[in-house]
Amino acid sequence: MIDANSLKRDTFTLAVVVVIAISILTPVHLYAQVSGALLSGSVSDASGATMPGATVSIKNTVTAVTRVVTTDSAGFYSAPNLLPGAYEVTFSATGFAPLTESNLVLAVGETRALNQVLRPGSVSEHVEVTATESTVELASSTLSSEVAATTVRELPLNGRDWTQLATLQAGIVPARTQPSSGSQGTTPRGNRGFGNELSDAGHRPSENSFRINGISVVDYANEGPGNVLGASLGVDAIQEFSVVTSNYTAEYGRASGAVINAITKSGSNNFHGDAFWFLRDKVFDAKNYFDTTLPPFHRNQFGGAVGGPIRKDKTFFFVSYEGIRQDRSFSFHDFVPSQAARAGSLCSVSDGTCTPTQITVNPQVVPFLGFYPLPNGALVGNGDTGAYNTSGLAQFTENYVIARGDQKFSDKDSLAVTWFRDKAPFISPDPLVDVLNELSTYRQTGGLEETHIFASLVNVARVAFSRSVGLNNVPVSAINPLAGDHSFAAVPGGYAPILVVPGLTTMQGSLGAPSFTNHVFNSFQVYDDAFLVRGNHSLKFGLSAERMQYNVLSVSRANGSFQFPSLAGFLQNQPTSVSLSDPALTQEIGNRQSLFGAYIQDDWRLRRNLTLNMGMRYEPTTLPTEAQGRFQVVENLYGGAPVPVKTLWAHNQTLLDFAPRVGFAWDPFHNGKTAVRGAVGIFDVLPLIWQYGLNNASAVPFQFTETANNLPAGSFPTGAFSMLGFNPAIANAAYYDQDPHRSYATNWNLNIQRELTSSLTATVGYVGSHTVHGSFSTDNSNMVLPQLTSAGYLWPLPVGSGTRIDPNIGGLRAIFANDSSSYNGLHSRRSPSSHRYWDRFVFLACNSSILRPRRPSWSVRLQYCQ
Repeated sequence: MIDANSLKRDTFTLAVVVVIAISILTPVHLYAQVSGALLSGSVSDASGATMPGATVSIKNTVTAVTRVVTTDSAGFYSAPNLLPGAYEVTFSATGFAPLTESNLVLAVGETRALNQVLRPGSVSEHVEVTATESTVELASSTLSSEVAATTVRELPLNGRDWTQLATLQAGIVPARTQPSSGSQGTTPRGNRGFGNELSDAGHRPSENSFRINGISVVDYANEGPGNVLGASLGVDAIQEFSVVTSNYTAEYGRASGAVINAITKSGSNNFHGDAFWFLRDKVFDAKNYFDTTLPPFHRNQFGGAVGGPIRKDKTFFFVSYEGIRQDRSFSFHDFVPSQAARAGSLCSVSDGTCTPTQITVNPQVVPFLGFYPLPNGALVGNGDTGAYNTSGLAQFTENYVIARGDQKFSDKDSLAVTWFRDKAPFISPDPLVDVLNELSTYRQTGGLEETHIFASLVNVARVAFSRSVGLNNVPVSAINPLAGDHSFAAVPGGYAPILVVPGLTTMQGSLGAPSFTNHVFNSFQVYDDAFLVRGNHSLKFGLSAERMQYNVLSVSRANGSFQFPSLAGFLQNQPTSVSLSDPALTQEIGNRQSLFGAYIQDDWRLRRNLTLNMGMRYEPTTLPTEAQGRFQVVENLYGGAPVPVKTLWAHNQTLLDFAPRVGFAWDPFHNGKTAVRGAVGIFDVLPLIWQYGLNNASAVPFQFTETANNLPAGSFPTGAFSMLGFNPAIANAAYYDQDPHRSYATNWNLNIQRELTSSLTATVGYVGSHTVHGSFSTDNSNMVLPQLTSAGYLWPLPVGSGTRIDPNIGGLRAIFANDSSSYNGLHSRRSPSSHRYWDRFVFLACNSSILRPRRPSWSVRLQYCQ
């Protein structure tokens, strides 16, 4: 067993060693935290001698914006944060013929090495060459790929969701954990976010990072951006994006899985634009088993984009809009009381399983039968229930708009502004078509980025704000008038409660009956990144800070929920249990937390055919607090009561979050056609606000739901409320380990790339990861434990007896940090030099262990995609 103190000591020692090594230690081809590209390299003469003071002019062929840099005393140059696109690069020096390399295409976040040799001659002797692109990574140990604009625009995508293309990268698979928007239940869909969920090399979807123009755009669940349908619009606004998977360098933080780094289109010296319209309709669909006719389905998806100059060569703009208008009918196959059962005649159809019986339907129950339509299909079994086939129209509307502006003040100073807004409400009925509820997403992001060139240093500063809102199961209106009638309420001021009756479709058709949750997440971000070339070292270093605000209002079945033993028990008003929320103890929680980051990265060309990538990242967080200081937690798992606290746990496990990362890229044959690459690094799984925000909102003092059993006959609907005392001693409480361990992943890879032909490259490699002290939670950890008997460990009888772990509370919403996981995968890929598509083959083995069981579960999967 590893001693925690020795682990901290060894990690800190390794951190100090790497920092010292970096401080005393050419550009590479990798993907940086800033969304722009970095072009760097060396200039030499025909004899191989370096050329200090040579001029390198880098011209964007679309905007005509030109960056001019000069080589340093070692003949090296660096031009960071260039807008992705096509460039013309001219090298010149006194006494040498100028050389121009055209059609050099730089990708989002890419760092490209471009070395040139100048030959003696006059200015009139101009040499021109055309850039060629090789997919052999000769200087980077990072596993990554680019999804270009043509791929984003031309490939068919359901819902036009550009994040789906991330699965073209080997090792990335969809891992959606949310129910679909069409499912009807009492639990809100969006509590785990709405966006596309991806797993990279065995990492959880919440361990990824999504960035647009360098701005973090993850939502309140730390998932990718997306609407209620799970799609992220903007295909016509995204220029390209990179998918950085294993062993990215130290400039990337806030993630241990994949980094999806996108950049939007920008204006140019010429006006350009497009318009589009897509139609999906029921005439292209097939009926399901229960449909007698094709249910309505009609989706219009439309929009356009325009960009151009405001002042040529200086100021540019780009704007894109996309809208969706969708009407779709959901088919429901319900089970409702038959006409005979409503009159008290049970077992009206003799099937040999029962005896016909006449009962008296309780007068308090009779009005509630109006929530169940009469059967329109065949009777079921003994005739007490029948099928009711119906449909309900769900309407979805989305408006997505994004704008970007670019300003060149001078050759040394430029500014970029980004803003986008996305609102998407989805309104749908319950299964009995009694009421309409709404799922809704709203996102708004803005950012300002300034690039300034000093004498020998380039600095990129960025400030940004991102807001993500999810409204889940918010009541809209009553279809059935009974659903909006207060006279059916079990709770004063409410509406009809949920009815759970065996054999019947659950009745949740009143305003506010299902659980609903409102999520509001604000992220304030500041970044500063600097680039410096010294000899054969390309240095990057920077700072970042993020302030997170996460407000949650979680209301659990506000109108109450009654359970009955049978249809007869329901008709005779014989409830078995009731769950009700105390409205006075339901309140919004304001979670607050800050994140800080600092890094240094040195990409050192040790030899002409060997590059070392070394970096260190330090990324601590503050302990979580509540806006009004209302946190309460159970500090003693085995018998404690909730106590007020300022922070959820006592000791900050992130204060020693030093994360060293080391890699290499080696060209063994000195011909640029083969690369052997490898890397290993530490990537922190930070205890961010999403992990505990919703958990706290479902416990005291922010929510109190009590359940009473063994109810007397006739206590439905109003009598049961007076039987609940709402005793805090039986409320749900939150628990966290007060001295948690640092949670981190160790990622590594070893791979070989080989250029098979001038247009085809193959990659095969081993990718692995191991994560320790991961978090996991349970709905209720306050259980009765089995007791040791002569027959082994058995739970006490009768059911319901025995002592719970903590008798001072009701339910225990605990988050533990004992999870561990590992991943081992064989990844292979073939790709053409254009990077437009990939074939991939993946063989992987995953292991996940919670509380370290003796026999952890394993899964093995073969995966191929073209």
